[in-house]
Amino acid sequence: MSKTTPPLAMPESTDESWSRPDDRFIPVRACDLAHRLATDAGLFGLESDSVHEFAAALEEVIDRETGTFERRLADAYARFNPDRDTQPIVADEPATADEYELLCTQLAYLLDKANYEELSDVEIAQAVLRAGSRNLSVRVDPTRVEFLRLWVRGRGETTKLERCRWKPWQKQKINVPVFKRLMVVARLKDEPYVRLKLFKEIPEAEVEALLPHAEVTMSLWDRIKLLSTGAGTLGVTLSKVLKIAIGFAALWKLAWILLIGVATLGVRSALGYRNARMNRDWQRTRHLYFQNMGNNASALQLLVATVKQEEFKEVLLVYVLRHASDTRNDSRPPNPREQVEQYLREQFDVEVDFDINDAESKLTNLGLATEVHPAGVLPIDEAIEVLRQSTSGQNRIIEWQPGL
Repeated sequence: MSKTTPPLAMPESTDESWSRPDDRFIPVRACDLAHRLATDAGLFGLESDSVHEFAAALEEVIDRETGTFERRLADAYARFNPDRDTQPIVADEPATADEYELLCTQLAYLLDKANYEELSDVEIAQAVLRAGSRNLSVRVDPTRVEFLRLWVRGRGETTKLERCRWKPWQKQKINVPVFKRLMVVARLKDEPYVRLKLFKEIPEAEVEALLPHAEVTMSLWDRIKLLSTGAGTLGVTLSKVLKIAIGFAALWKLAWILLIGVATLGVRSALGYRNARMNRDWQRTRHLYFQNMGNNASALQLLVATVKQEEFKEVLLVYVLRHASDTRNDSRPPNPREQVEQYLREQFDVEVDFDINDAESKLTNLGLATEVHPAGVLPIDEAIEVLRQSTSGQNRIIEWQPGL
């Protein structure tokens, strides 16, 4: 008698089970969305197999175009990558300021496609001023930085437990504003590298701890502990000095005791300072361990993958739901944005602020939009053929040179 494996139970959706960067992001995997649309194909006057074929053809086009962009971006970043593990065929010459600026322009284009927005210098300064929580003290040195740019996607709030200032034995929940996604693009002086770091769910008041030129320093509590230790050592030394002075002991004993006391105080202070900094470095590492999503080349790969998934989902949704206009019984023209948002709400229980203008421009760029048919798009058989006949040189989803 064969034993069957029971189906896995789906975990309940909670706020902690997944992280959503912003309301424009569609929190559904591309393959799950394609499968659901194919299952519901009859609602749009389509066949399930046709929807699967369209999704496969669309995925191939987007994979090809974003793959080309990713390879070229990786080649451009290779000489600036601090994790580079291959040697150049020809010795690299120092990069010029224009080359650094071109790379930053290409990175800015990628981040814009991924729906990130750049923080201004004023916003960065405000974030640093808000920094300096009681649990972690960090000092930044702007003179060490050649350039620094921060990109964020989505803002929200999270809760954290913190000890009450006046009742330290009690903890209370407080709301903390966070950046859902944060990208750091930085270059330190006297370094040829451009460092990229991607984080999630970063409190705005702790942004300075992520900067490449940040140095962990002692907090007020650390200083109080060091002063207490030093005061204890100094007190023991003074008590011995007073005993000797009262007993009219030899002066050389007094000198030795003072010397030993001062030396002990210095050693304890130095070791205490070292231990305090090591403890703060450990706290910083532990705090950011689960927030770090990628560094350098891996961060680029994650961003490109995000762009690819979002482009695919947007085009697929708009194209398939456009066919619903042919199956409507009322004369009121459908609103494409409302159609998409309602479908996602009913099928996946998510609210999305869908960018219909961007999605429809992609339909036009791919040659799938038309004014001949009532749905505003090519029939699905023609659309599949158009996608299959597209060439790799037609970059209509993501370009290599921004603005060209």
